[in-house]
Amino acid sequence: MEMTKEDYLTRIDTMLQDEAEKLQPDDKDRFLSQAVSMYSKDRPRELIHEITGDASAYDFSLPSDWVAGFSGLVSRVEYPADDYQNPIYIEEDEWDFFKKLVNDVTTTYFRFTTFTPANGKIARFLYTVPHTLNESTNTITDNDIDAVVNLTAALCFWALAAKFAQTIDPVIDADVIDYQRKTDLYTSLAKDKLAIYNSLMGIGEEAKGSAAATAGVAVKDLDIAFPWGEDYLTHPMRQR
Repeated sequence: MEMTKEDYLTRIDTMLQDEAEKLQPDDKDRFLSQAVSMYSKDRPRELIHEITGDASAYDFSLPSDWVAGFSGLVSRVEYPADDYQNPIYIEEDEWDFFKKLVNDVTTTYFRFTTFTPANGKIARFLYTVPHTLNESTNTITDNDIDAVVNLTAALCFWALAAKFAQTIDPVIDADVIDYQRKTDLYTSLAKDKLAIYNSLMGIGEEAKGSAAATAGVAVKDLDIAFPWGEDYLTHPMRQR
């Protein structure tokens, strides 16, 4: 049975054990969306696109789900596709992305630069798009469920650490110590969950199977936009 968005949020709640509800449901939802975006960059969804020639056109629309600034080709362009048992690929200088105005809107096209595809002949390539996780669609593979859950938990723990770190110093010194202890605890938990994510994704030292490799510094750099408007935890403005 396919995991739904609610299933993800339930597993994240179980992992966080945030009984004091320092994070609201909307916070967790936003961090899950951010985790999916980060996961998409590490392991984007790959789709196939085919172009059918008509012997006159050399500019062709990009796939409808192409995302500007994210999508790109992850394979060579096969042409003519399926005509031979062994695939034939065109050279990289035989195609390009070309921008032009269409109804006053800048639109990017896939252009064949040295030839025009013959009528009925197919050009084929693989391209990337972000993953989708919402109320109706989930494109995350079953093998990566744990990775996304752990990454979301890491973002949540970083957020909890930041909340306690930004708390106004109380009058009672014991409270100051307690806030610092909680900040350290949540920071450690965030690093542990990030280490698990990196290990599951085969990133950095964690790929060698050591979840303790990030005990000092996490491999993935986390610029977290906290929903309550506080500065980034790992790259505060004073360092940028």
